[in-house]
Amino acid sequence: MLTALVGLAHVVIAAADTLALERIASNRDASVRALAASSQPGLKIGDDLAATLADLPSEDEISGPSPFIPLLSRTAKAVAQVGNVVTWRSIAFEKTGGALTLELESGVPADLERATQALIGAGLNVQAQGSTTVQGRVVGRYVVRSS
Repeated sequence: MLTALVGLAHVVIAAADTLALERIASNRDASVRALAASSQPGLKIGDDLAATLADLPSEDEISGPSPFIPLLSRTAKAVAQVGNVVTWRSIAFEKTGGALTLELESGVPADLERATQALIGAGLNVQAQGSTTVQGRVVGRYVVRSS
């Protein structure tokens, strides 16, 4: 009986964690969509946000009031080269300095190093702001600017 109750408690906790993570992901998705829409009016963003970001036109093909979309496009394309082993945790854009601040997450530090090298290889100015371990995953913080 006690084993069944403990098992049930674990199922309830896992379900609550899953719902919380889905809510966090939805909020982050909405934040990036709102930031993109305000920075580049008329930009069409598809259902798959990551695929849309990776397919954005190059910096030379985008003209507009903000450098956000071109910088985001170059950053997304660079990180996409690493594959699905790196997850975007957060993103923010500082208009005055033209800096993209992001957190990337992976299971191993080497994947974040590969992402850093991909960003540098894309001609971006990358400043690593350190990393932490959160629930067994490595989270790196970066400030990215166009060169």
